[in-house]
Amino acid sequence: MEGAEFDIELWLNKCVRIETGIENIMTGKIDWINQGVYLINNPIITYSGSESKISFQGLDLMARLTGLRNGYLTDLQTQIAQGSSIRNAMISTLALAGITNYIIDEAPYDTQYQINIDIGGTVYDILKELRNMIPNYEIFFDVNGTFIYQEIPNGVNDPIILDNSTWEDVVLSVEKTKPLDE
Repeated sequence: MEGAEFDIELWLNKCVRIETGIENIMTGKIDWINQGVYLINNPIITYSGSESKISFQGLDLMARLTGLRNGYLTDLQTQIAQGSSIRNAMISTLALAGITNYIIDEAPYDTQYQINIDIGGTVYDILKELRNMIPNYEIFFDVNGTFIYQEIPNGVNDPIILDNSTWEDVVLSVEKTKPLDE
């Protein structure tokens, strides 16, 4: 049992990719759907003559930034100067947490004020300040474990899926009534 406890400690910095398999009824093959990358938390190994089981909690990768699993700033106060590039500041901030897999859009503006985060703050505190400088931007990890900073999609330039020809086959009748005040 001592070896099992030692192995658990080694797992604390590991990630798992969870996939769901669904059998394709046409081909009989399994289609695997990526459900995301998670940090292993609180692993428990149960081993006996009749049972061999591992269970754990899966934490979102943001736990590496929020302080739940690393992410605390231990040096002196962290500052980002006013007028800095938001994109470059995010890349530098992610490097503090050892994250090198990212897609960060070029922000339309630079930082509007100096950001000061005290000792004990987190990497997420800095990223949240940078994200909040421009409305309608978001930060998250995608299902492949890539950190993303992008404008929240608003659908303005999305392709048209339904047009009038679709409704001609669906709509049976339309009535237009004249408003009372005309």
